[in-house]
Amino acid sequence: MNLNFFEKWKQLIAAII
Repeated sequence: MNLNFFEKWKQLIAAII
């Protein structure tokens, strides 16, 4: 599992909200 994946998702969610 890569942490980068989670980090990218977090940034995407932050941009959406």
